Amino acid sequence: MSTVNCQQSWSCQPGQACTTSSGCSGTCVYSDPSENYSGAPVGCVPAAGSQVCGSACCDPESICSAGECKPRCGNSPYSPATQCCVNETVLPKFQIADLASCPDRGPRPGYSPSVNGCGPEGWGWAIPDKYGLANFGPSCDSHDTCYGTCNSSKAGCDSSLKSLLAAECGRVYPQPQSLRRADCLGMVDRFYNAVNEEGAGAYDKAQKKGCICCQ
Repeated sequence: MSTVNCQQSWSCQPGQACTTSSGCSGTCVYSDPSENYSGAPVGCVPAAGSQVCGSACCDPESICSAGECKPRCGNSPYSPATQCCVNETVLPKFQIADLASCPDRGPRPGYSPSVNGCGPEGWGWAIPDKYGLANFGPSCDSHDTCYGTCNSSKAGCDSSLKSLLAAECGRVYPQPQSLRRADCLGMVDRFYNAVNEEGAGAYDKAQKKGCICCQ
């Protein structure tokens, strides 16, 4: 009778599933009293692989670090507020070294792309803001904005620039057969070829400013 009463007071029944004080799943285990053991006769033993972390139990998507369960990135903890987990590698969230390393990049909060007229810094002389009566400046600013818009397509930005510049030539030189119009459109082609062939560096730089590595 006394044995039954004792068993009824146990916190768990040996062999049955239980939950440890830290929240880990486990199995109830009976320990025979002995000279070296005077504790409770039964206890909840966490399952193999359980991450007991201080007073908590980390789930498989977390890892114990400094006594806290933190999000897991491979075998390392990381902070989603300031870091990204890309292919089990921890990367800075707000600084991009290589665009290819951040396939899930998103817009930088509060960022507005800067504009500087025609041509990237260092070679604006090659592409004038004005050509004859044509004012290319607004079209170039639109192109700068496109480059600095996170996840924009470089090819799409360049194609749009060519269309805007050609439209400006048509606006100031409305006669289809005008030599000045043809000359203006020739400049547009040279301009487009320049950004298409040489603008990759400017595009990458603008994307790194306009994007963060992950959302």
